[in-house]
Amino acid sequence: MLERLVAYVARMFSRKAPKRLIGRPRTRHHCPFYGFHRMGNGMDVMFLDQDGNECALDRDYSPCRMETGGETPNWERCPLNAGENVKKVRRLIPIAIVFPNEFRPLGERAESWGGIPLKDWMAYVAEDNTPPSASRHHTE
Repeated sequence: MLERLVAYVARMFSRKAPKRLIGRPRTRHHCPFYGFHRMGNGMDVMFLDQDGNECALDRDYSPCRMETGGETPNWERCPLNAGENVKKVRRLIPIAIVFPNEFRPLGERAESWGGIPLKDWMAYVAEDNTPPSASRHHTE
C-alpha cells in the first residue's frame, strides 16, 4: 500500500515519483482520523496532519477519546464509529483529502500538493502500515 500511495502522490504532480518525501513513513494507529484536524465543509473537506492526538471527527480540537481513556486508538473499536457518525464518514469518503506529513514530497509546501484521497488513506491505516525498518511496537 505504501508504494501505491507514493505513486499516487507522483501522479498528482504529473512527473517522476519523488525520490524523497518530507518525512519517512511511520507506523500509524489503525484510525484514519487520529492525529488530523478537519478543515472545510460540504464538498471541500481536508484532514491536515497535526503530528498529535487530535481527532478529526470533532470540529474543534479534541484529543482522541480512546487514547485519553487509556486505550490504543483503533477505528474499528472507536465509540465514534457508530450511529450517525457512520453515515457522515460514508459521505466524506468520496470527497475528503488527507494530508499526512510523511507523504508530502520534499521541497513542496503542504498546500501545493494534492494530498491523498480519504478512501486510500483509510485502506493504508487499516493495514499493517509499519514500515519494514520500524519496530512492530513503534508508534510515533
